[in-house]
Amino acid sequence: MRRFLLLSAMGAEPAKNHPADPLVQTSLRARARADQNLLAHPALDCTVVRPGSFRDGPGTGLVHLAALQNEPIAPLRTR
Repeated sequence: MRRFLLLSAMGAEPAKNHPADPLVQTSLRARARADQNLLAHPALDCTVVRPGSFRDGPGTGLVHLAALQNEPIAPLRTR
């Protein structure tokens, strides 16, 4: 294996609160811990992708990457 790719989720932060939905909060916090655990291994060539959302429709074959404002971690981290 040359590179490990982890599909995470936008908003996956260990301390981020989602009071409207405790299940979402638990899921995002667990994903954040998985992201941090993977990135803590410097010998592993890895990328963490945090897509904002998925669409229920046919694919276009294209992706749109953009910087986020007020987000502590970018949607894509690679090493």
